[in-house]
Amino acid sequence: MDQLHNMLIQERHPSYTSIRDYLHFSCQPHSEISALDRQQLCQWAYSILSACSFDNSIGSVAFSYFDRFLSSHHPRAKFAMTSRHEFQLAFVTALVLALKVRCGMNVELDFVSDRICCGLYPQEDLVEMEKEMLMALGWRLNGPTSHDFIEYFVELLPEQDDFESFKTSLAEDAKSRASSVVMDYSQVLRLPSSIAFESLVEAIQEVGKERFHPYHKLQFLQRISMVTGIGAGHVFSSNSSPAQDHQVSITSSPRTTATESIVCLASQVSEHFMHGQQKGSSYRRIVSPSA
Repeated sequence: MDQLHNMLIQERHPSYTSIRDYLHFSCQPHSEISALDRQQLCQWAYSILSACSFDNSIGSVAFSYFDRFLSSHHPRAKFAMTSRHEFQLAFVTALVLALKVRCGMNVELDFVSDRICCGLYPQEDLVEMEKEMLMALGWRLNGPTSHDFIEYFVELLPEQDDFESFKTSLAEDAKSRASSVVMDYSQVLRLPSSIAFESLVEAIQEVGKERFHPYHKLQFLQRISMVTGIGAGHVFSSNSSPAQDHQVSITSSPRTTATESIVCLASQVSEHFMHGQQKGSSYRRIVSPSA
């Protein structure tokens, strides 16, 4: 629990909440970079990670480095917003840096330059960009990701003998959903814990009541809320900003919010309770979504 609380504090540290809407508030009037460019690079990164049998969580780390770098006022970051060549170089550098930090790898830059980048970027450019990125990030490289939060959230599931395999499959489903969310530029201002919780809610919604009863689903989500202080009513807006949950609005496609899902769960519990009463069910109380 202490580690989870520390992660919640860490994700709100100014170093990790410095991400801004850099595509729309760029000082460069003729920037040729778009949200689609970022999304395509994220997809490319996942394909590289998959081919090398690395976990997708590395991608979340790399995207965070990349977004924080471009949100900084570093001259190299501003230059990257004017050139796709520099933009892509920054992204590749963020991915390499994530592999070094999270996997402890000694990444061979000749392999990155020759094979992954197909000779587009010489080793010297990668080394120089890495130095610039580290300076821009203030060497703060260990912020929690949505995948990290999911790992801790599922540990709050009820202690049952047959729940270990379920816990693993639920976490994997939620992580897969979170991996998709972080590719979307409209979601870059959100806290990792917010993305993790929403992804977990969506994953839980897909589990049948025979495997995970709606009452226990709701109880589990409320346990997360109680332990972490995360409230579904205000944190899970699709526009939420890391620093202040609704500070900056980015246009996004409609998404089912965690709030709506929890209300749906509460309705399922209530319906089951009423039906159970008619058949003499032993349920004695219903936990309110806001408890």
